[in-house]
Amino acid sequence: MAQYYLVEEHNLAALPWAEKAQRMGFLDFLRAVQNDPPALPRNDFVRVDGIEDVLLAARPKMDDMAREFHRMLAKAAKKLQRLNTFVAMVVRTKVVPGDQLWIEHPTARIPLYLVFGSPAGGQPFYPVSFNLSSGM
Repeated sequence: MAQYYLVEEHNLAALPWAEKAQRMGFLDFLRAVQNDPPALPRNDFVRVDGIEDVLLAARPKMDDMAREFHRMLAKAAKKLQRLNTFVAMVVRTKVVPGDQLWIEHPTARIPLYLVFGSPAGGQPFYPVSFNLSSGM
């Protein structure tokens, strides 16, 4: 199913398509989804790197920036659903599941749940629908 897949870089083998997908940075992805039509491939796969770097750079307003990313991605949900593009959101460090999904970075806990909610785990990746219905 075309949606977001949050995955740690060392678990990419669990999403074989993500290893070969077109790569782009997180800010480039945000720009692409804001285009009309979005500058993304149709019925294909995209690997997005760097969300943790962008959120870390927003300190001390990391939470506010995460909420803004949630708003922007939720607004683009219908476009992404029409494109039927699978999106792997790849993070380099550990994703900590629970009531609130975090990225455990050496310098800070990154509130990924403010962007994507806290999807159920049980796999080496976390699927999240484009509408981000479980988001904050």
